[in-house]
Amino acid sequence: MRNKIKPNYVHISKAHSLFLSGKSLACRTAALLFLLPFLLFSSLLPASEISFIVHPSVNLLPIGDKEISLIFTGKVRFWNSGERITPCILETGELKNTLIKDYIGMSTGSFNMYWKRILFTGHGNPPKTFKTEEEIITYVKKTPGAIGIISSGKEILNDDVGTLIIRRAR
Repeated sequence: MRNKIKPNYVHISKAHSLFLSGKSLACRTAALLFLLPFLLFSSLLPASEISFIVHPSVNLLPIGDKEISLIFTGKVRFWNSGERITPCILETGELKNTLIKDYIGMSTGSFNMYWKRILFTGHGNPPKTFKTEEEIITYVKKTPGAIGIISSGKEILNDDVGTLIIRRAR
């Protein structure tokens, strides 16, 4: 007869219960009260605020977050003027995560898998990725139809790009 290996979560539960079982109620309460502000504060931290910048050739009418989702998932490929849309994002970071979570409604892993599938089937190209916001600004300035994300507080030194106004559905 084989010995069954218990799943890891059982071991974690046992360790957790051993940690709490030997402590008095006052000690456990104090530990929870100490941790509570950290848990509450972490959920109240604001997500990175995003500004969408576009090449000056793009009409700057306000659009909704649904349209942003369609643009960054490749479901809308052309602006109303007929110009090809070239979305730009950072390779990694909080801005990218905020875009994917708050505007597209996916997890980062789902977004990456989505684009791998689209790329594999030959039905589109993922957004161009850049290491820095300055690279995105430079690319958007010189590429007609481009749209990129930058931090809301980011200063753009000249008027070679426009800022797109997004109507949030929430």
